[in-house]
Amino acid sequence: DAVETYSAIIEYDKKNADAYYLRGCAYMSAGQPDDAAADFEHAAEYEKDNGQMYAGIYEQLVMAGLLDEAAGYLEQGLKMQGDSASAYLSRGRLYFISGDYEKAESELNAALDKKETAANLYLGRVFQAQGRNEEAKSYYEAYLEENPNDSKVLYELGQIAFENEDYEQAIAWFEEGMACKNIINKRELWAGKIAALEHMGNFDSAKQEMEVYLQEGNELALIV
Repeated sequence: DAVETYSAIIEYDKKNADAYYLRGCAYMSAGQPDDAAADFEHAAEYEKDNGQMYAGIYEQLVMAGLLDEAAGYLEQGLKMQGDSASAYLSRGRLYFISGDYEKAESELNAALDKKETAANLYLGRVFQAQGRNEEAKSYYEAYLEENPNDSKVLYELGQIAFENEDYEQAIAWFEEGMACKNIINKRELWAGKIAALEHMGNFDSAKQEMEVYLQEGNELALIV
């Protein structure tokens, strides 16, 4: 449905970079990386100075394992100059995904200094990737103050609590994520809750949750 919608927009406006980018993301989610890559090329062609778009395309291609295709977007994105909050944020995202955490932290802190609060999300990811979970937690919580329905961040907070063996807190984060609107990762949140119950030794509750989880498997597959 998303592909059809964006295709209709492109039919009306053949140089709509946002529609090409979003259709590419939809193709990637549907397991059609070649179609996605073609759309990303069009998106970059029609909006050459959008650093956030380059960061998003690079992230999508890296997650799909298309590293050769991703390399060009990384190079182009990092060439973009500027000291705006958006420029710092896009460069920080690119450095993070490429694994250069030191430069990512520097750019994202500069974005945060300019009141770009989305930088909190990526700083959380930078620190979590380095195993610095307490620092990651503080940035994720700051991000949630303005984005309380981000189920992916709530999952990451649950994972941090789980790794710290604070299973009650982990369950609280997972349940809060499952209560979000427009949830996209219910399967992962629910599995995290079950694992936390098992580690607490609450096997009866874990078994009950597992039975419901399996009964709703088909529905969850559609959600995810």
